[in-house]
Amino acid sequence: MTLSTDINKQQLLEISHSCLDYNLRKASRIAAQHYEDILKPSGLRNTQFTLLVAATLMDKPLITDLARILVMDRTTVSRNIKPLERDGLLQIVPGQDKRSRQIVLTHLGCQKLIEAIPLWRQAHQTLQEKLGVDNEQGLLAALDNFNKQLNQQAGV
Repeated sequence: MTLSTDINKQQLLEISHSCLDYNLRKASRIAAQHYEDILKPSGLRNTQFTLLVAATLMDKPLITDLARILVMDRTTVSRNIKPLERDGLLQIVPGQDKRSRQIVLTHLGCQKLIEAIPLWRQAHQTLQEKLGVDNEQGLLAALDNFNKQLNQQAGV
């Protein structure tokens, strides 16, 4: 008997249809690729756009605070901002205690973000149309509640 014959395919189908993690990741990859494709003319990747938006909203955040808000590892945020810094879209400056580092959007970064927003709107509108307004609002509310519950459980 081989390992593959020991696997209950009905159970696997149940997992693929009902597992929140499986389906959230799948939907996330599809949506991320959609945004990625539409944002391409701006020269920004989807993750870079998200970092620029969050850094601007937070107004000179510390890397650790940005990582916390985006629910990312600090080293992942640092790695993702390096190309933005190299391209002159962000500057990393010392924080108040000299060990911390703050992210500052440059003039060029602001221009790039302004250029990318209409593309983001286009990508967003396409997904809104596919989902429908009621479904979109319901999904956003459910995800917000889900995130709050999980953060509360994790003590965040």
